[in-house]
Amino acid sequence: MKNKKRFLDLCVILVILFTLSCRDASNASTDKSSSLESPSSSSFNSIVKYLSGKVSLAQNSKFEEVPLSYTIRRRTRLHKRALKAFIKMAKAAKKENINLYVYSGTRNFWVQKSIWEAKFSGRRRVNNQNLAQKIKNRKERALKILEYSSMPGTSRHHWGSDLDISFSKKNQSGMLVNNTYKPEGRGYKVYQWMVKNAFHYGFCQPYRSHPSERNQGYSLGYYEERWHWSYKPLALSNMKIYRKLLHYLRPKGFNGDDVAASLYENFVFNVHQNCL
Repeated sequence: MKNKKRFLDLCVILVILFTLSCRDASNASTDKSSSLESPSSSSFNSIVKYLSGKVSLAQNSKFEEVPLSYTIRRRTRLHKRALKAFIKMAKAAKKENINLYVYSGTRNFWVQKSIWEAKFSGRRRVNNQNLAQKIKNRKERALKILEYSSMPGTSRHHWGSDLDISFSKKNQSGMLVNNTYKPEGRGYKVYQWMVKNAFHYGFCQPYRSHPSERNQGYSLGYYEERWHWSYKPLALSNMKIYRKLLHYLRPKGFNGDDVAASLYENFVFNVHQNCL
C-alpha cells in the first residue's frame, strides 16, 4: 500500500511538471531556453533527496561551479540554469556600474545541519547570544534561529535556485545584509537595482517584507532578507512538488528536529507573492 501511494504521488508530480513545462513554453517568460525542469523524474526517492538537500553537489550534474569572477568563494555551486541566468544578470548590472557576486550558493543538507546545530547548541552565537543558555524552550529557540536560518532539509539553497548576493569580492561587508540601508549607501543602490531589474532575468526576492505581510495564510516565516534572491522558474516548480510531498519531507536527523513538524511548512511556503 505504501509503495502504491508513492507511485501515485510520483504520477501526480510528473503531471505537475508537464503542466508547468507547457505553461512555461507558451508564455513569454524570462527563461525561454528550456522548459521547467524536474529535480529528478527517475525515482521517488531521488526527488525527495533532491528537495531535502541530501545530495553530493560535486557528483550531481545539475550543479555547476560558479566562475571565480562571479563569486567570492571557491567551489560555490548553483543549479546550471540559475547560474546561467545569474551571469546574464551580472553582466547587465556591470554595464551600469553595479557589481554582483554570489556570496553563498547551493548548500546541501549536511552543510545546513552544521550551521543549524552550531546555533541550536550555542557553539555559534546569534545576535551575540548563546541561544542554548538564553532560550531553554526548544521551540522558542528554533523560532529565534528561523528568523534568518533554515532547518536542514527545508532550505531553498538545497535546490541550487537560490543565492545570497554580495556587491564586493573582498569580504562579508559587501553582502546585502542590512535591511535598512541609507539611500546614499552602496548597498542601497545595489538593492534598488535588483528590485528594478532582477525580474527581467527570472529572479525574485522570496523574503521581502515582514512574514505577516506576505498574505500567504501563514503566521510564521523568515524575516526580510534583501541579500537572498531566487531563480523563480526553477524554485517555483520545486515548491509545487515540495507541497505535494510535504509528508515525506518532514525534516529530521538534527538537533531540534523534534519541533520541526509544527514549523517547517510555514517557512517553506511563506514567500513573497512575486515569487509565486
